[in-house]
Amino acid sequence: MAKQTNKQRQTVISQIVIKAPRRKTFDVGEWRRALISADAGRVKALYDLFEDLLIDGYLSDAFSKRKEAITNAELTFQNAKGEDVPEITTLMDTIAFENLLKLIMDVEGWGRTGVEFDFSDGLEVHEIPKKHINLVNKTILINDNDEVGIPYEGDDFLLILGEKRRYGLFMKTAPFVIWKRGGFGDWAQWLEIFGMPQRVGKYSMYDTGTRQILEQALANAGSAPYIVIPRETDVETVNNTGSGSSGASYGEFRKACNEEILITVLGQTLTTIQGDKGARSLGEVHKEVEESKNRADMRFVQRVLNQHVLPRLERRGFPVKGGRFVFPEAAEQLSVNELSTLSKILPIPRSYLYDKYSIPVPKDNEPVAGEKQPGQEDDGTSTGESRKEDEDEGKKTPTAKPKTKKRLRDFFALAPTKERGWLTRLTGSITGRVTLADKYSIDLRKLLQEALDEVYGNETTGREQPIVSKPLFNISNDALQQGLDTVFSDPGFGKKNQEFINEFRHNAAVFAAFKNHRQTGEIVALLHDEDGNLRSFREFKKLAQRVSRNYNENWLQTEYNTAVRAARNAVNFREWLETEHLYPNLEYVESTAAHPRASHLSYVGTVLPIRHPWWDKHIPPSAWNCACSVRPTDKDVTPVPGEEFVPPVFQNNPGKTAEFVKLKEHPYIKGVCPYFNTCLRRKPATQELAQRQLLDKSLKDGIDKTNPPVIPECAICEMAKKSALAKRREKLLNEMKFLYKKSVIRYVGSGKSIKIRFKSSGNRHLVDDYLRRVKGFKKKDLLSLDSLIREAEYVHSSKLYKNRDDNIQRFYYFKDTEREVYYNVAEEVVKLKNGRVYLNRFLYAITNTIPKK
Repeated sequence: MAKQTNKQRQTVISQIVIKAPRRKTFDVGEWRRALISADAGRVKALYDLFEDLLIDGYLSDAFSKRKEAITNAELTFQNAKGEDVPEITTLMDTIAFENLLKLIMDVEGWGRTGVEFDFSDGLEVHEIPKKHINLVNKTILINDNDEVGIPYEGDDFLLILGEKRRYGLFMKTAPFVIWKRGGFGDWAQWLEIFGMPQRVGKYSMYDTGTRQILEQALANAGSAPYIVIPRETDVETVNNTGSGSSGASYGEFRKACNEEILITVLGQTLTTIQGDKGARSLGEVHKEVEESKNRADMRFVQRVLNQHVLPRLERRGFPVKGGRFVFPEAAEQLSVNELSTLSKILPIPRSYLYDKYSIPVPKDNEPVAGEKQPGQEDDGTSTGESRKEDEDEGKKTPTAKPKTKKRLRDFFALAPTKERGWLTRLTGSITGRVTLADKYSIDLRKLLQEALDEVYGNETTGREQPIVSKPLFNISNDALQQGLDTVFSDPGFGKKNQEFINEFRHNAAVFAAFKNHRQTGEIVALLHDEDGNLRSFREFKKLAQRVSRNYNENWLQTEYNTAVRAARNAVNFREWLETEHLYPNLEYVESTAAHPRASHLSYVGTVLPIRHPWWDKHIPPSAWNCACSVRPTDKDVTPVPGEEFVPPVFQNNPGKTAEFVKLKEHPYIKGVCPYFNTCLRRKPATQELAQRQLLDKSLKDGIDKTNPPVIPECAICEMAKKSALAKRREKLLNEMKFLYKKSVIRYVGSGKSIKIRFKSSGNRHLVDDYLRRVKGFKKKDLLSLDSLIREAEYVHSSKLYKNRDDNIQRFYYFKDTEREVYYNVAEEVVKLKNGRVYLNRFLYAITNTIPKK
């Protein structure tokens, strides 16, 4: 406990004669005279001026933000062992200690501050009025106009901070506050004179009686200004033509003064007032500036506490020896997802989270709020535990095809996933989201609810169940596409490998479609119990969530990581092919994982030519979450490893196949469609078109596996194709928006020229032509259509004699000989609301043939 001391000591604050500050109308001249007086040692006039100027809301609020950043920060005290001291923690949680922090910060605004400690009953602090502190002779003045007073040096109960001739931020802001006040006064006078309409009364100069009646009438008609003049005279009021004529200049002057005040105190403006444009991005930059000042304030306050306050507390008997006051470096607030990630690196006490989110600790057997999450009962994180729990569930639900499920579990049994401890599950229960690597999160609760509503609704209304649930497909596909975005974002690689990237994305979508064909089937099988009765939606949802846990959480984590790593190695492989003349070989490099697979260590050090067929099966990842890698080298070639450790699904070179796993070997796909390996319809649209044209002769010879009969499973690949096409179409349309501002004048014969424009409906048709119908046309051509149509050869036009819904009545055809395509320009009839009609021509289609004239 602290000693009870200084009971007989007379406090300094009780001896000071405190007088109210002198308040009057100040001008800049007064400020300068007060400043000169302060330099001579007499600060009364200057600090009376500061007291009066702090009435200004902008100034007081700006400085309060600096103070609040200190009082709201997580200040801690730790003893020599790094432990909290309960007595000091209690002391810091008092109003007196908060006032102490504020008074320490006053030195920044005023240039000086004074505190008197009172330890007679715990801790009390009293403010020494600033104008009573004389830093020249180091005394506390009894009267504010005295020359000398009570010495404070060596007094353990007094803490005086400041430097001579340093008057803080308020000295710098004073002229702007004074000017702003004067500006407001001038503005008020301007409004009084010009803000209300002026009335002019006119009378005949020969009728003085009328003049008196007119003056009396205008005087009694309200407070608006008026003048009374003879009708025969002419009075003219001349306004300036600038912004001052409307009073706007006063507002701009006021704003400029406010900005100078904020810049002086906070270093910026946009965290307090709104900017004119770019406020969000600029505000973030300005916030960084303000936070740097806050960090500087924290360091200053921390040093004052440790150098001046701590010794006083120790001499008073407080248990602070060897300890320090500390502002933690990581003072920013952490989100739930960030806490979840941090918990994998640092042990975070549960009590901290309960306190942080003000959540009471559940008592024994007390019901827990919120929807129960799958696997919430235990903290088991190993794959084996998940498998065992699922097998138990399979026994409870015979309709869930346990053999199929067992095959998938066996396949994923060796697929390590990131631990999902209690905090991660807490995150999911609070947010309903699943967070993958790169902080990408999925609104799993929303999408799963949509899928279950669809499946259950189809059953109750007699509709056919989808072969793939679209919401379930979106969970996996959106995640995989997001992962690929992080890899294929380099424009240099994309420019040379766009078709490869499109194929990689398409194959990822095919994977997601077949995966969720399997998941949809398992969920549909849960609709009925073992007696064939329709389950309640609540029971159905509970069982479906168990299925979802594996597909959309555990397995998706692994698939996401593997897809990203495979895509990176695909990019590397294709780039290494370009430098083959410098580094003709590849070397298998050891995994960066903490516990590398022993089987993969036998491959480490293998050096083979970059085009050697061994790499077709051994480019990492060579297993789920495999962290092995390869690198280009000019080292000597080594013998080919003899033993095979890579599972069939990973015997793949993603740089050649554009697949992150070997699709035809994956349990999601294997055995589902008998034509999967040969069918061209599952390929990307442009690739399907090109390959089919190459196989036309073979097809005539009776080879039909490239275009097999349509079966129900075709809808799986069709969903993937539509999704990939939709994403490509959306991206291309965004890139083509600049064409809306372009137009081309072309001569079409008979002395007639037409202006060709671009519009959204036409661009959509052009993108579809590029993606699905036209051969020999490239993306760079699509983005250069304004130039290409300018150079194309005009062929002819044809009038349409059959009415169309889109009001197109004619087409103009232009031939691009180099690319062997035709540009079809549509002529549409546009009817305006006022009845007027005009013709609009826009580029509508790209074709390989056109109708004859």
